[in-house]
Amino acid sequence: MLPRLFSHRCLFLFFLYVSISGINAFTLPRVAVLNFIIRENVIHMGKGFEDIWWNDDRTKTLTSIFASVLSNTKKFDVMEREKLKDINAERVFTEITTGNISSREGFGGAQYCIIGEVKNLSCNTNETQIPYSTFIKKEFSGEIDLIIRMVSVSSGKYIVSRDVNVRKTVSSISSPEAFLNDIIKECAEKAINSIIDGAYPPKVASVDSTNIYINRGVDGGFKVGSRLMVYSPGKDIIDPDTKVKIGQEEVPVGEIEIVEIQSKMSKAIPVSSSITEFKEGMICRITQLEPVVPPKPLTPGSSSQPIRWD
Repeated sequence: MLPRLFSHRCLFLFFLYVSISGINAFTLPRVAVLNFIIRENVIHMGKGFEDIWWNDDRTKTLTSIFASVLSNTKKFDVMEREKLKDINAERVFTEITTGNISSREGFGGAQYCIIGEVKNLSCNTNETQIPYSTFIKKEFSGEIDLIIRMVSVSSGKYIVSRDVNVRKTVSSISSPEAFLNDIIKECAEKAINSIIDGAYPPKVASVDSTNIYINRGVDGGFKVGSRLMVYSPGKDIIDPDTKVKIGQEEVPVGEIEIVEIQSKMSKAIPVSSSITEFKEGMICRITQLEPVVPPKPLTPGSSSQPIRWD
């Protein structure tokens, strides 16, 4: 009786300690997003953007946007920016990619680092005279190219490395500053989705008689109508030289289409296979982001369907 009572008390004290100390047995991977590397002559602010000067504050703002988008995915524990303000991204990049990290404590216990490098950021305003009028059509156009990497602090190895490009042209926006913020945010969402897909590819969370549920919601980069190919994990792929696992076979099962997007998950229906073929844990990869738009029916009198008088 005494040993059982003692074990129950120990168990109670353990859970009390966990609740007080805030320890979570299921902690998310801890990630540090370092200030982006922006070298000389990669920022080009053209006509209409002359008043926008790129400085350290703008680099920090750009980095913060990426950190915020990453945090919103709920897949990582993103470190507070204040704890990283004294870290030199150039030095860290050199150390971490050569495996000679001098001070892991400087990462505040982070397991991974996100390192971004802007290769090109250009914005310009185009003005076009509207024919037969005195009106001028004004458009903001811009492009951003960057490399974003997710690196393991302990090993110095790349977990994910992606090239990201965003081009954008709009005619209705309040100011050049607003346009610049929009293109950076769009790039951040695209880049972080590529990081997530590399580290955590979307997976089938559940299947019922009608729907396939995917573990990606509003921040997953899907649209209603997007299509994904579903794969069943196969055997491990082993490097014949090092005998280290370098990947895993993926056996195609069938294509699905997103029909509803919720906050933390999305519903899909099968396109090419029976719903019974899909199982929990299968991997999904986007095959077509934009929904398929059915062709408009031809109206009598069109060149493809001329009016018939008989």
